[in-house]
Amino acid sequence: MATNVRCHAQDGLVPGLTKAAVAKQLKTWYANADPGSGYLGRELSGWYLQQLLKLGAARHVLDLSHTFLVWDPDMIVLEPFSVFSKQRSGATGKDRVMRHVGGYVIAEYEYAYEKLTGEKLALAPDGSSYVTHQMVFERQIAEELLSVFSDAWEDRIREEAVGMAEKVSSLLENKDDNAAYGVDGRKHNVGVTNKVGVIGEKHNTRGVGIVGGEYMGGKQTTSREGRLRRDDETGFEKPQSTDGGVDTHHHMPTWASAVLASLNPKRLDLGFSEYASYASYVATHHPGTVEVKEHRAWTRHPLGPFLGSFGVRFLSRWSPVVGKCCPSAFSVRAMKLLGYQYGGVEGGHVAS
Repeated sequence: MATNVRCHAQDGLVPGLTKAAVAKQLKTWYANADPGSGYLGRELSGWYLQQLLKLGAARHVLDLSHTFLVWDPDMIVLEPFSVFSKQRSGATGKDRVMRHVGGYVIAEYEYAYEKLTGEKLALAPDGSSYVTHQMVFERQIAEELLSVFSDAWEDRIREEAVGMAEKVSSLLENKDDNAAYGVDGRKHNVGVTNKVGVIGEKHNTRGVGIVGGEYMGGKQTTSREGRLRRDDETGFEKPQSTDGGVDTHHHMPTWASAVLASLNPKRLDLGFSEYASYASYVATHHPGTVEVKEHRAWTRHPLGPFLGSFGVRFLSRWSPVVGKCCPSAFSVRAMKLLGYQYGGVEGGHVAS
C-alpha cells in the first residue's frame, strides 16, 4: 500500500458516530426500525453510517485537503478522471469542480433534505439527481452544511418546547382542575407539568419529548434512553443512549442526530442521501463553484440503462456464477466501450 494511504476504522473516524450508535438512534426514534435488517445487500444501520462518515470526514480527518473526492468503493475509474473544471469560479477565483449528473430521483431524499434545511432538494438540469456515487467536496461548504443540520435540530427542539410550554400555560389557567386532570381529560394522580413531560418522567401525549426525553418520533422511550447529554460541538443538549454498545466517552454529533431524526418513517430503507444533500446545498448557495456535466457519463452497474435494476435482480437470483457481484474483464471493457468515464458493480439497492 502506498505511503500516503491512510485507513481509518469506521467506528473511530467521527467521535460518537458508530454503527451501534446509529442502530440505537434508529430504534429509539422509529417504532418500525430494524437497523440490522438487510435490504438488497446492505444493512440499514451500516448504510446510514457510511453516509454520515463521508460528511463528517470534512471535520474530523486530519490534514485532509480543502477539496477532496468522495468515492464509493464499488465504482471503477475507466479513463482519466477530471476532478477540476477548466473554468474558474467568479466569486473565489479557484478552479470549479466537476459535478456529474444522471442519478435516480428518490422522493425520500427530498423529504429528509426539506426537513433539515427548509429548502427543496435541487435536481440536475436534465431532471436527474446528483446521486452519482462519487462527488468532489469542499471542506468549507461541508462545514456549512453540517451547521445547517445542527441548526435544524435546535430549531426543532425550540419549536416543540414552546409548544409544550403553551400547553402547560393553557392548562394552568384552570387551577382547580390541575391537580386532578391531565391534558387528555382523564383523572390522574400526577400534576399537569409532569403529565405533559416538561420535567416529569411519564406522559401519554404524543410528543417529541425533547425536554423530558420521553418520546422521539412518536415512540415511547425510557428515561435512560432519553437522558440528556451536552453536545461538545454546539453546546446544545439532546437525548443520547448510553447502552447497547454505544461509545459512552463521546456522544453522537448534533448534525448526525438531526439527519437520523429527519427520515421518512415509512421508507427508512431510502431515507437520506449525503450526495443529494451536499450537491443540492451547493447548487442553491454556491452554484459558481461547480461545472455541471451536460449528460450522464457513468453507469451504476455493467448492465447500465439497457437492463438496469431488473437485470441485476434477475442475475442475483438466477445466475449460477460464483462471485457474480464482482467485475469481470469483459464487463469493464464493455463499460469503457460504451464511453463511460466510470462504472459500478453495485448489486444491492436496486429497488430504487
